[in-house]
Amino acid sequence: MAKKRIPQNLQECLEQLERKLAPDELEKIKNHSEKDLFLLHFGLGMWIRNNWRLWEDSALTEWFRERGIDFADDISDVIVKCFWRYLNGMPVDTEKPNEYR
Repeated sequence: MAKKRIPQNLQECLEQLERKLAPDELEKIKNHSEKDLFLLHFGLGMWIRNNWRLWEDSALTEWFRERGIDFADDISDVIVKCFWRYLNGMPVDTEKPNEYR
């Protein structure tokens, strides 16, 4: 069985989510309003935290820590918000994730 590859940075997170999620899931995320993205915290956000090992010291958590985001919940919230922006054709500065907290 192939080992799951954990993204190494925000850009890889966005690309992996787009490949992994079914078209109907992508559409549901895209159609959320920005103020309602918190509703994804225990669905998509939990999947991100658990599958990408945000509770552990991984390359991805280290990448976010270097940019001032330390807590797994905060990291997953930033990824979800950036993914929503990405799906909606809005700019995402993948080197400055702190802007999306």
